[in-house]
Amino acid sequence: MNPKLRKIAYVSFWYLIYPQVWYIYLIPELFYDERYVLELFAIFFTYIIGIIDTYYRPFSGDIKEDLGTNSVYNLVLLVFFLCNPLLVVGAFIENRIIVSKHIVFWDNLIISFLGIFLLIIGGLLTITGRAQLSQYGSGVLHIEEDHKLVTTGIYGIIRHPYIQEV
Repeated sequence: MNPKLRKIAYVSFWYLIYPQVWYIYLIPELFYDERYVLELFAIFFTYIIGIIDTYYRPFSGDIKEDLGTNSVYNLVLLVFFLCNPLLVVGAFIENRIIVSKHIVFWDNLIISFLGIFLLIIGGLLTITGRAQLSQYGSGVLHIEEDHKLVTTGIYGIIRHPYIQEV
């Protein structure tokens, strides 16, 4: 399958269909109760970050090439993707049941806006790093002739693993 079509299918399923089924079934009030507009914004923003990240992430021409590189890694990644909406549902329910009743100061607008701000900063760093790595930013390790260690931009600040020339 064409890598662009795979990206469209990936985004459509993992961001637009699969999580919404869980949210509509388990926490439908998220979509109609105005008290949860910040939570809905946070979920929407993470989808936007994921879609932009997927745009920059290289997909190979053949899905078997991507899946065949590290089966344990791919299995762990699949489990995380499958559990992600359930973690959001769990956090939503936990906030209603525990936080808002027992840790009252934590359930206020200032903390919510601080969380949204941190989410935006983290998302921007993610997009910046992915865009800077561009064709090299895959979850699958492929070392090729033209690969170079990126040491500018955001990668001029963060630590790199020690690379020894052979």
